[in-house]
Amino acid sequence: MLESSVSAVFADAAWLEIESASNGDKFFTYKITEQESQQIRNHLKQHNVKGALDQSSDKTKNLSKHLASLKGARFRSLIAFPIVVKGETIGTLALLKELPEGFNKEMMRIVSAFANQAGISIENFRLMEQAFQTERYKEELKIAKTVQKSLLPTKLENDPDFEISAFAQSADEVGGDYYDTLRINENQVALIIADVSGKGTTAAFHMSQMKGIFHSLAQQELEPKEFMERANRALAFCLERGSFISATYFVVDTKTKTIRYSRAGHCPVLYYKASEDKTQYLKDRGTALGMVRTRDYCRLVENNEVQYAPGDVMVLYTDGITEAKNTKGEEFDYDRLEAALHEVAGKSSQEIEKHIIQRLYEFSGSTLINDDYTSMTIKFR
Repeated sequence: MLESSVSAVFADAAWLEIESASNGDKFFTYKITEQESQQIRNHLKQHNVKGALDQSSDKTKNLSKHLASLKGARFRSLIAFPIVVKGETIGTLALLKELPEGFNKEMMRIVSAFANQAGISIENFRLMEQAFQTERYKEELKIAKTVQKSLLPTKLENDPDFEISAFAQSADEVGGDYYDTLRINENQVALIIADVSGKGTTAAFHMSQMKGIFHSLAQQELEPKEFMERANRALAFCLERGSFISATYFVVDTKTKTIRYSRAGHCPVLYYKASEDKTQYLKDRGTALGMVRTRDYCRLVENNEVQYAPGDVMVLYTDGITEAKNTKGEEFDYDRLEAALHEVAGKSSQEIEKHIIQRLYEFSGSTLINDDYTSMTIKFR
């Protein structure tokens, strides 16, 4: 474009300035060095010349007379036109001649047309760039959703002592919610629920790391606290600084009728005790995986144990459920989740799961969600 505009008005040189907050300012020259152009701009600024070069309200186009006082400059004529996109001045097109008074009105009209065309071209380029970025983001989102879905189990462990149901609904911006089960031996089954910080492909990648760690460590018949300690050591080498994973790991032992578990910064377990017809949150302490990457982490998690009986229910979930909002901006919160469980605690795990999610969607009043909805319900029998 610079070469064309120079040829059209028989100019000797030109430059184009483009201002951009997102991509940084751009500066292009044709048959003039940046040093020469900077010298001219500084000279005009020192003499308080207002015009297109400083995008001021005074849009003086012909600035030739001001070059006469610039010593050592080879150019004696200068015209400058603003580059305007959607009513906003984003840059300048400047043309120069070595002869004084080298531009007439017709030439200025031609250069003005080039400046207008430059604005249109820049806007078209920006629109194409935005479209490309949007398409790339959609493709990345599609990949992340595919990865996330493939990492969740298609079948959950069941046992004469309990049944398990799960629900997972991804938001448009994919998160890193994860749940899984694994049979350790004849009497023990491992359960996990986790929430990876961040969104998109990064969260899906960390989710895959958590899955690998779960399947590797759970088979070693570790106590839940030791599971968390080893998981934290492994993730210290995988997670970027600032990333973390909240999780709760369980071992259900059908021989001793116990649930041993360790909580690492995850949402408190919601437990219904059938013999008392009472629900409560098990608010045990514990720090998320990756938050502390030293041996001190062993002091930040602990073993916990609950005795289960027929009719008891355990609900595991991620914060997307308790933090879901309605049209008034109110959160579903812990009380509504607890009430939803208590309403159907005597039913099967699948019916309980379905009822809780139904209450959640009724509350939010929309199927569009801002965070993943993930839960796992265990009904003991």
